[in-house]
Amino acid sequence: MSPTTIPATAPVTFALFSELPPELRNQIWNDALLKKDRPALFPYQDGCWHPIYLSESDEGYIANTDNIRLEFNSALLEPIPIEVPLCLVNRESRDVALAWAHRQGARIIFLGDMRHHVFARLFDNEQDMLYVGLSNFADFFVEPYNRLAEPDLFGRIVGSGPSLRYIAVPEALLERMPGALEEMFEWFRGLEVIFIIVNPHHGIPVHQRWELEGAQGKALLYDNRQGRFDWDDGVNICGSIIYERIEQATTRLSVVMAGNHVTTLRSIRPVFAVRR
Repeated sequence: MSPTTIPATAPVTFALFSELPPELRNQIWNDALLKKDRPALFPYQDGCWHPIYLSESDEGYIANTDNIRLEFNSALLEPIPIEVPLCLVNRESRDVALAWAHRQGARIIFLGDMRHHVFARLFDNEQDMLYVGLSNFADFFVEPYNRLAEPDLFGRIVGSGPSLRYIAVPEALLERMPGALEEMFEWFRGLEVIFIIVNPHHGIPVHQRWELEGAQGKALLYDNRQGRFDWDDGVNICGSIIYERIEQATTRLSVVMAGNHVTTLRSIRPVFAVRR
């Protein structure tokens, strides 16, 4: 063998793993799992708006009013797949993985297109983003108003419920509907971050796993004292034309935020959507 030849090596294994104490093996299996599933995109679907009838003990109850809140119930969104590879190792690791999935609020669903079962979880308002595509933004905007016109709510005084924190839309939406961003605050006044997806894609179907990349790039940050958005010093992830279009879309948004006393929105961030 030449002195410069690197011998082939077999995959590293730990043959004595099964002889470790059960408690230690269990800890190793748990350490191999994420403490929490990664943030993901959930595509918008209709039918998630529902009225909540407040009682006297509920926060926001006002005497001598209808005390109805119209809320977007994100728990009704279709779940997204999550990977739990430990399920495929052995029975012991499977038990640990099933317990982890239960803590994540995951359940097993059947994907008809792929004809197999997968783990899937529901929307987590602490980290996940609602994705509203170019083809259904109009439906997204008018659905709560259509719901107010139904017999049980028609003519009633109805307020808005707790808001989503994160929404993602394609950059093409800003070109077709320059006022799209401000329209979001009609019903989601607690938005904290709006993500603008700048890479070309063809929508995000249900039961597919999509995540965001580039969220640490250049972004528009809202200055509450000045009442305007300013670019930070992040790295450029797209062309100047797209940045200009995003900036133009915030001109009217700043006015709407000030008029509606919106104080939650922190930033508007260009990002990439990536299928996992």
